[in-house]
Amino acid sequence: MTSDASGYEYPDEAGYPHGAGTLDEGTARPSDAEKAQAAEADTAEVELDEFAMSDEEDAEGL
Repeated sequence: MTSDASGYEYPDEAGYPHGAGTLDEGTARPSDAEKAQAAEADTAEVELDEFAMSDEEDAEGL
């Protein structure tokens, strides 16, 4: 962040003060909670796909 003679502080290039808009670009390691949430989401996706396929098979009479 930069400032001028009047003391006004200009935000960084992304428009966020004090670098709040920077991304970690994958350098941060996920926490255990984030890993658990991702695994739960993957499981839910698989279950939904299986349900959708079984429902489609029922509609087609297979």
